[in-house]
This record gives sequence, structure tokens and C-alpha cells, in this order.
Amino acid sequence: MFVSRFCRTILADGFVTQLHRPRDTPLMDRRVRSLHGWLTAAALMAILCLPTPSIAVHPGLCGTAADDLVAARAGLHREWVVQVPFDSQRWRLERVAVGRQVVVAQGGDRSLTAIATGTTDAAPGTLLWTVPGDGSRFPIESLDVGSEDIEVARGGRLIAIDARTGKTVADGPLPRATADDRVVVEYLEDDCIKRLHFDLGSPMSGPPVVRGTDVFVVTRAGDVARIARSPSGLRASTGVGRNADGEEVAYTGWHTVIDGEPEGSPMVGENVVVVSLGPDGMTALDATTGDLVWRCPQAGTPLAILGGRVWCLDATGFLSARDLRTGRRVARLCVGGFTVPVIDPFGERLVLASPEGVVVSLVARRTAPARSGRPHREPAGKQIDRQNDAADREGGEG
Repeated sequence: MFVSRFCRTILADGFVTQLHRPRDTPLMDRRVRSLHGWLTAAALMAILCLPTPSIAVHPGLCGTAADDLVAARAGLHREWVVQVPFDSQRWRLERVAVGRQVVVAQGGDRSLTAIATGTTDAAPGTLLWTVPGDGSRFPIESLDVGSEDIEVARGGRLIAIDARTGKTVADGPLPRATADDRVVVEYLEDDCIKRLHFDLGSPMSGPPVVRGTDVFVVTRAGDVARIARSPSGLRASTGVGRNADGEEVAYTGWHTVIDGEPEGSPMVGENVVVVSLGPDGMTALDATTGDLVWRCPQAGTPLAILGGRVWCLDATGFLSARDLRTGRRVARLCVGGFTVPVIDPFGERLVLASPEGVVVSLVARRTAPARSGRPHREPAGKQIDRQNDAADREGGEG
């Protein structure tokens, strides 16, 4: 009887205020009740003192660029959301590399996880494999995702991992680095491999970008060049191309010089080359002619080109979209907790990532799978474009 009354007191009051000890009970009963009360109170204190299980707190999607409604208003479609399987309480997500077949996430514990992009049999957003961290003291220096292999540089060694299975296919010493002011283009002609050497005269600001048989390079001195094997309407140029014997040869492409000091690799997509100028803003060139398309003073790191827009992480930490043809800002989204910058060199998706290991893929809304049984509606991105154009006319360009 006493235990039930005692429990009711706890449930009603939330804590023990006093022990009920009727005066008309015998002394032994009072001692038994007192002992039961102290045992119950001790049990409650023990439960309260137990360590609570750690719960991973992930950034919320609501109101950020990862929110499907917010993305739709900006002309994007949320393709998938994935939690990378690693100990997010002890470590943080350090790097995400995007390839055509897989997106590879690297945890602070040096683990690697591959996520399918949908170009193979696996559905988009499928976790393909995870290579657990080995506890090595050597950090991962670089992560390069190719069409078939993933190259990991660490501890003076280069490890090749099969992109489909996650198994190591090669492990050897890291090749000696070549001069970063020279580009060597290899091509097959008459069943022979031939090489063209291009002396850029200045170190490259980032790795060259390859599109088919064409190579786009940018130097720290402001040189931007396209080296092409197929004419495709490009003009022939001379001056920097030499064969293996050092003889000057003609090549197809263009070369121009821009004002400012470029940062990183160029972003190439939809026949436009976008170059970041660090704090001096960004500039865009025509990929066919090399002519200037636009330049804006707002600083930003280009992340992807899709849907006729270049998406950038601006200096204030917002995700901004600029029209590829005019440079006008047409969208500005909050990234929330997705603060790990991810660059897609192929321009197929915009990938957001959080230090806790949440990875989100966004694609242009027009490429999203059609839903049967629903009438066609005008993409929300066009409405946003008109609203931003009107706002820019009233308040000036953003």
C-alpha cells in the first residue's frame, strides 16, 4: 500500500516531497516503510545518474537549400539524402569528391564511403560500400574519383580503389610530381601515342579540367587556355604547343589573359568557363571563343554548373546562383549546417554536405523524373527568376 502511494506521489509531483508515515502505525511498519522509501529513492537516483546514450545531432533540412520545397523554388530537385556511416560523435566529415558514377565521402577517421549517382545499375543515393578507417597516422592528402578507380594519396603512397566494389586494386609509391607550369596532352594517332607539351609560363591555379578530348587550364598569372583535339569551330593557334622534340606545333583552341589572380580550377559547363578570382569576384568566358561573357565583383567559390546557372558558395556563406549568360544573381539560399564545400567538376548535380555526415544531392529540376498522373506546371525556378529580375531592377543587381 505504501509503495503504491509513494509512486503516486512521485508521478503527481515529479519528485519526492515527503514520506507518508501515519502516526497510528506500529514502529516496525514505520521502519519497513522508511526502508522501502529510501531504497526507492536510491533506485531513482541511480537511474538518473546513468549515462544517457549519445545521439547524433544532424543539421535540419527545413529552410535550407536541402529542403525540397526551397530547392524547388530555385529550380532544383532533391535527388537523395544519405547519412554517411561513420562515428560522427568522434569525427567529422572532411571531404566529399564527386565522380560520374559515385560520390565518395571521407570521414575524419579516414574511412571512405561510396554513394551511387544512378549512372550504373544501382539506384541514385545507394550506399555501395564503405572502407573502414584503419587508424593510420597518415592523413589522406588527396582524393580523385575517376571513371573506374578512386585514387587516394596518403603517406607517400598512391592507392587505387575499384569504384564499384571498394577493393584495393593497386598500391604503390606516389609518382614524382611534375612541374605545375606545363601541360602534357597525350593522344592516339596512326596507332601511336603522341604527346604535346604546353609551357604555360606560370603555375596552374588548379588541376586542369578535361572535357572529352579538350583540356582547360588556368594559371595564377591569369592565363586561360583551351587545348582541343577536335576543331568544333575553334580557331587554330600557335605559340605554346611543342612536340616531344621541342618543335613548335599548331594546335586547336584558344588562349586569353584575364585581369586578377585566379583561384582553383575552372568550372566548365554548358559552353561557359567560369573562373574564380578570389576576393576580386568571378568571370565567365565563352568556351568556344574564349571571349568575355560577364564579370561580377562578388566573391564566390563555383561549386557546379547546372540548369543554366553557376552555383557558388559566396563570401557570406550563402549558396548563390548566377545566370550563365548574364551573371545576374537569380537565387540565394541558406546552407544551414551544410558547411562542407563540395565541387562537382562534371556539372551534373549540386552536392551539399555537413560535418556530421549528411550528404544531399540536388539536380536541375527539368532533369527530375516525371511523375505520372499530374498536370505539367511551369518550373518554380522561372517564377523565382522573374521575381529576382524585378527585385534587381528596383534595387540594383545583387
